[in-house]
Amino acid sequence: LAALGPMERCQRKGLSHGRFAWEARLLPRIREVYRLLHGTEDLVTSCDNSFFAPDAHRKEASNKATLHVDQNKHDDRFKDEKGRSIGDWECFQSILYVWSSAAERASTTVVWPKSHTTIWNRIMADNKVMRAGLRGSHFTMVSGLQNAEEV
Repeated sequence: LAALGPMERCQRKGLSHGRFAWEARLLPRIREVYRLLHGTEDLVTSCDNSFFAPDAHRKEASNKATLHVDQNKHDDRFKDEKGRSIGDWECFQSILYVWSSAAERASTTVVWPKSHTTIWNRIMADNKVMRAGLRGSHFTMVSGLQNAEEV
């Protein structure tokens, strides 16, 4: 499994954009959920990681937190047909579980409820985040903020 990438994330050997990831994105029921949520057939998807915990995977006593945001509003590299910068586009992140995540060894994914309304703007106000966005960087670790203790 180590050949696939660290932390069972399948980042090596093109697996993030391989047949499994594409098939999961294009499942009719998944597309229908997003069509209903957003009221459109005009959907764009991506997949940065496919990850899993095999049955033989041991239970972890603790996990390294990777608290982060994936969209930086300061990115101005691309514009849509209305002239809005990519940092201003609506972006929705989700997780698709294709196997159960009920086992103790299966998942450590945590979602910060309402972070898009409570904390995201404070993160985007950080000087380091602004500079990174202007360079086209989206992924932002909260621990890497100039003023991380304020978040």
